Amino acid sequence: MAVSQTTRWRLICGTLGVICLLLMATLGFLLKFSHPKTDSEPTSSPGLDIELQE
Repeated sequence: MAVSQTTRWRLICGTLGVICLLLMATLGFLLKFSHPKTDSEPTSSPGLDIELQE
């Protein structure tokens, strides 16, 4: 009986591990492609330029 319980827990742990890896891969994929690429030169607001000139 102990062998079947050990096998059952290994199956459960393996299944949960695979689900965890799939969720992490999905999250990484979504985070990578959800944000549009920004320009290399950031834009500043006009108010900031006026404060710097004064």
